[in-house]
Amino acid sequence: LAEMERDNIVANCRMGMQQRASQGKWNGGRAFGYRSDSTKKLVIHQQEAEIVKDIFRLFSKEKWGYKKIATWLNNRGYTTLRNKPWSINGVKQVVDNPIYAGFIRWGQYKDWSKNRRKGKTKDYVLVKGEHLPIIEMDVWEATLKIREIKSKKPETLYPGEFLLTSLLKCPQCGASMVSHK
Repeated sequence: LAEMERDNIVANCRMGMQQRASQGKWNGGRAFGYRSDSTKKLVIHQQEAEIVKDIFRLFSKEKWGYKKIATWLNNRGYTTLRNKPWSINGVKQVVDNPIYAGFIRWGQYKDWSKNRRKGKTKDYVLVKGEHLPIIEMDVWEATLKIREIKSKKPETLYPGEFLLTSLLKCPQCGASMVSHK
C-alpha cells in the first residue's frame, strides 16, 4: 500500500508540474542568468545575463565552438552557478536551453533514473514562458540552425574494424588502447 501511495503521489506531482509548464510557469530549479523569486517566477540576473548574451553571440555570430567559448569565459574569470570553471558541456547546456529565448521546456527525458540521456523524447512541453527572455528570437533561431548543422555526424572514413581494439592495454595506466586510421 505504501508503494502504491508513493507512486500515486509521484504521478500527481508530475501532472501538476506538466500543468504549470504548459501554462508557461517555471517549475523550479536553477538556471544561469535567472533567479527564482518567492512565487517561483524567473527574474533576470543582470551580470549572468550579459554572460549568456556573450555565449550566444560568440556561438551564433562569431561561429565559435563550445570549447573556444568555455576557454574565453574561463580566461575572463567567469564561473558557473556552482562557482566552477566553464566546461564544454556547461556552454552546450546554455546554448541548448530554450529558456533564454523565453520558452519553458518540461518533460524532455522520460525515466531519467533508469534511462539517463537515452530516455530523451520528442514528446515534451515547450511553450512561451511568463519570464522575460535574455536573447532575441532571431539569435535563438540562428543558434538552432547552427546546432542542426553541427548535429550531423560525419561520414565514417574507414568502414572496417580494427582487430586489436580494446585488447591492447596501456602499460602505464591500464586503459584500453584504440586504433584509428
